[in-house]
Amino acid sequence: MIRIGGVAMLVVGIAAMWTIAGTLYPTLPPQIPLHFDGSGSPDRWGPPNFWNWFLLPSIGTVVPLFLTGIAAVIPWLLRNYPGLVSIPRRVQFLALPPDGQRRALTALAGMLLWISTVLVWMFAGMIYATALVARGTWSGMPLWVALIPVGAILAIALFGNFLVSRRILVESVIASQRA
Repeated sequence: MIRIGGVAMLVVGIAAMWTIAGTLYPTLPPQIPLHFDGSGSPDRWGPPNFWNWFLLPSIGTVVPLFLTGIAAVIPWLLRNYPGLVSIPRRVQFLALPPDGQRRALTALAGMLLWISTVLVWMFAGMIYATALVARGTWSGMPLWVALIPVGAILAIALFGNFLVSRRILVESVIASQRA
Protein backbone atom coordinates (compact mmCIF):
# COMPACT_ATOMS: atom_id res chain seq x y z
CA MET A 1 0.00 0.00 0.00
CA ILE A 2 2.66 2.53 1.01
CA ARG A 3 5.32 2.72 -1.64
CA ILE A 4 8.99 2.45 -0.69
CA GLY A 5 9.90 5.47 -2.87
CA GLY A 6 7.42 7.68 -1.00
CA VAL A 7 8.73 6.52 2.36
CA ALA A 8 12.31 7.09 1.19
CA MET A 9 11.39 10.64 0.15
CA LEU A 10 9.94 11.25 3.62
CA VAL A 11 12.96 9.75 5.40
CA VAL A 12 15.37 11.88 3.33
CA GLY A 13 13.34 14.98 4.23
CA ILE A 14 13.38 14.13 7.94
CA ALA A 15 17.14 13.47 7.82
CA ALA A 16 17.72 16.78 6.02
CA MET A 17 15.58 18.66 8.55
CA TRP A 18 17.53 17.20 11.49
CA THR A 19 20.82 17.85 9.70
CA ILE A 20 19.86 21.51 9.23
CA ALA A 21 18.83 21.81 12.88
CA GLY A 22 21.94 20.02 14.15
CA THR A 23 24.30 22.00 11.92
CA LEU A 24 22.82 25.36 12.91
CA TYR A 25 22.54 24.63 16.64
CA PRO A 26 26.18 25.37 17.61
CA THR A 27 26.13 28.64 15.65
CA LEU A 28 23.07 30.18 17.34
CA PRO A 29 23.36 33.45 19.27
CA PRO A 30 22.44 33.71 23.00
CA GLN A 31 18.77 34.48 22.18
CA ILE A 32 16.62 32.87 19.48
CA PRO A 33 13.03 33.50 18.45
CA LEU A 34 10.72 30.92 20.00
CA HIS A 35 7.51 32.10 18.37
CA PHE A 36 6.41 34.31 15.49
CA ASP A 37 3.22 36.33 15.16
CA GLY A 38 0.93 36.22 12.15
CA SER A 39 3.05 38.69 10.21
CA GLY A 40 6.27 36.70 10.77
CA SER A 41 7.76 38.95 13.46
CA PRO A 42 9.28 37.20 16.47
CA ASP A 43 7.14 37.80 19.55
CA ARG A 44 8.92 35.56 22.06
CA TRP A 45 12.63 35.00 22.53
CA GLY A 46 14.62 32.59 24.66
CA PRO A 47 17.95 30.81 25.06
CA PRO A 48 18.93 28.28 22.40
CA ASN A 49 18.82 25.32 24.76
CA PHE A 50 18.17 21.82 23.49
CA TRP A 51 14.42 21.94 24.16
CA ASN A 52 13.88 25.37 22.58
CA TRP A 53 15.80 24.55 19.41
CA PHE A 54 14.90 20.92 18.79
CA LEU A 55 11.17 21.17 19.55
CA LEU A 56 10.42 22.29 15.98
CA PRO A 57 12.22 19.38 14.25
CA SER A 58 10.61 17.01 16.77
CA ILE A 59 7.15 18.23 15.80
CA GLY A 60 8.26 18.17 12.16
CA THR A 61 9.06 14.48 12.59
CA VAL A 62 6.10 13.32 14.68
CA VAL A 63 3.30 14.91 12.62
CA PRO A 64 4.40 13.49 9.24
CA LEU A 65 5.05 10.06 10.77
CA PHE A 66 1.56 10.19 12.31
CA LEU A 67 0.07 10.94 8.87
CA THR A 68 2.08 8.09 7.37
CA GLY A 69 0.80 5.81 10.12
CA ILE A 70 -2.75 6.83 9.27
CA ALA A 71 -2.08 5.82 5.66
CA ALA A 72 -0.97 2.40 6.90
CA VAL A 73 -3.98 1.94 9.21
CA ILE A 74 -6.73 3.14 6.85
CA PRO A 75 -7.29 -0.28 5.18
CA TRP A 76 -7.82 -1.89 8.58
CA LEU A 77 -10.15 0.92 9.70
CA LEU A 78 -12.20 0.63 6.52
CA ARG A 79 -12.60 -3.12 6.99
CA ASN A 80 -13.49 -2.93 10.69
CA TYR A 81 -14.88 0.58 11.30
CA PRO A 82 -15.85 2.09 7.92
CA GLY A 83 -17.81 4.90 9.58
CA LEU A 84 -14.60 6.38 11.01
CA VAL A 85 -13.01 7.05 7.63
CA SER A 86 -14.12 9.79 5.30
CA ILE A 87 -13.45 8.63 1.77
CA PRO A 88 -15.03 9.85 -1.45
CA ARG A 89 -17.70 7.55 -2.88
CA ARG A 90 -17.77 5.47 0.32
CA VAL A 91 -20.72 3.28 -0.73
CA GLN A 92 -19.05 2.40 -4.03
CA PHE A 93 -15.73 1.87 -2.27
CA LEU A 94 -17.18 -0.53 0.31
CA ALA A 95 -18.87 -2.52 -2.49
CA LEU A 96 -15.50 -3.13 -4.20
CA PRO A 97 -13.72 -6.46 -3.84
CA PRO A 98 -10.65 -6.36 -1.54
CA ASP A 99 -8.14 -6.07 -4.40
CA GLY A 100 -10.12 -3.13 -5.87
CA GLN A 101 -10.19 -1.44 -2.45
CA ARG A 102 -6.44 -1.93 -2.10
CA ARG A 103 -5.77 -0.32 -5.47
CA ALA A 104 -8.12 2.57 -4.65
CA LEU A 105 -6.37 3.18 -1.34
CA THR A 106 -2.97 3.42 -3.02
CA ALA A 107 -3.89 6.92 -4.22
CA LEU A 108 -4.92 7.91 -0.69
CA ALA A 109 -1.68 6.60 0.82
CA GLY A 110 0.32 8.45 -1.84
CA MET A 111 -1.50 11.68 -1.06
CA LEU A 112 -0.74 11.37 2.67
CA LEU A 113 2.93 10.65 1.94
CA TRP A 114 3.20 13.73 -0.28
CA ILE A 115 1.52 15.89 2.38
CA SER A 116 3.89 14.48 5.02
CA THR A 117 6.92 15.21 2.86
CA VAL A 118 5.83 18.80 2.18
CA LEU A 119 5.27 19.27 5.93
CA VAL A 120 8.81 18.08 6.68
CA TRP A 121 10.29 20.52 4.18
CA MET A 122 8.11 23.32 5.59
CA PHE A 123 9.50 22.62 9.06
CA ALA A 124 13.05 22.54 7.64
CA GLY A 125 12.44 25.98 6.10
CA MET A 126 11.06 27.29 9.39
CA ILE A 127 14.14 26.03 11.26
CA TYR A 128 16.48 27.71 8.77
CA ALA A 129 14.45 30.94 8.84
CA THR A 130 14.46 30.93 12.65
CA ALA A 131 18.27 30.74 12.63
CA LEU A 132 18.47 33.64 10.16
CA VAL A 133 16.17 35.75 12.32
CA ALA A 134 18.18 34.85 15.42
CA ARG A 135 21.40 36.00 13.71
CA GLY A 136 19.77 39.24 12.57
CA THR A 137 20.05 38.37 8.87
CA TRP A 138 16.26 38.55 8.57
CA SER A 139 14.00 40.75 10.67
CA GLY A 140 11.21 38.18 10.62
CA MET A 141 10.14 34.92 9.08
CA PRO A 142 8.86 35.54 5.55
CA LEU A 143 5.27 34.39 5.14
CA TRP A 144 6.19 32.35 2.07
CA VAL A 145 8.08 29.91 4.31
CA ALA A 146 4.72 28.61 5.52
CA LEU A 147 2.29 29.81 2.86
CA ILE A 148 3.88 28.05 -0.11
CA PRO A 149 3.91 24.65 1.65
CA VAL A 150 0.38 25.15 2.98
CA GLY A 151 -0.78 25.99 -0.56
CA ALA A 152 1.00 22.89 -1.84
CA ILE A 153 -0.68 20.76 0.84
CA LEU A 154 -4.10 22.10 -0.13
CA ALA A 155 -3.40 21.41 -3.81
CA ILE A 156 -2.20 17.88 -3.00
CA ALA A 157 -5.30 17.23 -0.88
CA LEU A 158 -7.66 18.45 -3.61
CA PHE A 159 -5.88 16.58 -6.39
CA GLY A 160 -5.50 13.49 -4.19
CA ASN A 161 -9.22 13.51 -3.42
CA PHE A 162 -9.91 13.67 -7.16
CA LEU A 163 -7.54 10.75 -7.80
CA VAL A 164 -9.06 8.62 -5.04
CA SER A 165 -12.58 9.33 -6.32
CA ARG A 166 -11.56 8.54 -9.90
CA ARG A 167 -9.80 5.33 -8.85
CA ILE A 168 -12.93 4.18 -6.99
CA LEU A 169 -15.02 4.81 -10.11
CA VAL A 170 -12.57 2.88 -12.28
CA GLU A 171 -12.48 -0.01 -9.81
CA SER A 172 -16.32 0.01 -9.70
CA VAL A 173 -16.46 -0.33 -13.47
CA ILE A 174 -13.88 -3.16 -13.41
CA ALA A 175 -15.83 -4.95 -10.65
CA SER A 176 -19.14 -4.60 -12.53
CA GLN A 177 -17.55 -6.02 -15.72
CA ARG A 178 -16.27 -9.02 -13.78
CA ALA A 179 -19.70 -9.69 -12.25
